[in-house]
Amino acid sequence: MTVNATASRLAELWPLFGLLIDTPRLQLRLLREDELPALALAARDIADPDWPRLQMPWMYGGSPDIERQHVQRHWRAPAHWKPASWHLPLAVFLAREPVGMQDVWAEEFAGRCSVSTGSWITQARQGRGYGTEARAAVLELAFGNLGAVKALTEYIDPGTASPPRLLTLAASQPGPQFRWPPEQDQARPAGHRAEATADTQPSERPKLIVIRGNSASGKSAVAAEIRDRYGRRSLAIVGRDNLRRVVLRERDVPGGANIDLIDQTVRFALARGYHTIVEGIFNADHYGAMLTALISDHPGRAFAYFLDVPFPETLRRHATKTGLLEYGEAEMRQWYHGLDLLPGGVEQVIPAESSLEDTVDKMMPDIGLGGRPQPGSPADASI
Repeated sequence: MTVNATASRLAELWPLFGLLIDTPRLQLRLLREDELPALALAARDIADPDWPRLQMPWMYGGSPDIERQHVQRHWRAPAHWKPASWHLPLAVFLAREPVGMQDVWAEEFAGRCSVSTGSWITQARQGRGYGTEARAAVLELAFGNLGAVKALTEYIDPGTASPPRLLTLAASQPGPQFRWPPEQDQARPAGHRAEATADTQPSERPKLIVIRGNSASGKSAVAAEIRDRYGRRSLAIVGRDNLRRVVLRERDVPGGANIDLIDQTVRFALARGYHTIVEGIFNADHYGAMLTALISDHPGRAFAYFLDVPFPETLRRHATKTGLLEYGEAEMRQWYHGLDLLPGGVEQVIPAESSLEDTVDKMMPDIGLGGRPQPGSPADASI
């Protein structure tokens, strides 16, 4: 059987064997079993004895320990592969010669929409930009094809040339944009770390809209009206009452399971490209930390509103509801938290006098779903 035929048969069984990433000088792909020995031998030639030692013990073992550990790492990746958590070890080929590895992996990818990468190039091939070229390729895969919005990239280079090359690549080419994190790992002086974020304008990314308020303040009606006016399917509504009361049948308690469920549901919808409204009573004591983290973690625009309705008006609105009322004044008084704002001044307060139409008329252009966003709006939590 030919090499191409073998690769084709493997791809039928494990589609990742059909993944080929071609760059101007390199090709990245999964190794086949018959290619493992060549790259395992190449793994001997990474670290110079005169370099500062890295926290990668496998690099400093003797033969055949280095080769065996490399083979084990290769086998471990497909054996432990899951859609949510995975590790893709791509061999780096230069004119059919294996010269290194470029790994990309993720944990809870659907929710975090973040990947990590690591790479090494054999000592004889270092200093020629191959590592930079390979990293740019997998970051393009992550950002351009998988929908990642953030990546942490790590690589081995004893000199000082690679960081400027990486920054030059970021400045001169479309695609990922790089910045150095403030916390450099001082215990690994010969390694480098950089954080990359997708090169997407915030206005093009999914928007996060948080709508809070006490019972009967109109949160659900406002969310539904925004969706109706938006008129497209790419807007998700995550309601606290649905997840807490219907899905989990859970009481509103500190540390409740619904808090994590709401958090993960919102992150999943945003990661899949949906503008997302999260609405509910959300008292700050129970839900403040979760909502604040959602706002701060979201790479696009986040908007937050509090519908401020006094308690007598809350009771009046509640009395106008049709159908069997499951609760009355006593329960509503217990739930009422007044003007219970999140820390940091991230919310715009909508007064009770604002009608449903007026409220949504204000919000739609504010968040950019039905007009031009108003610069400097206090509801723009990402400013």
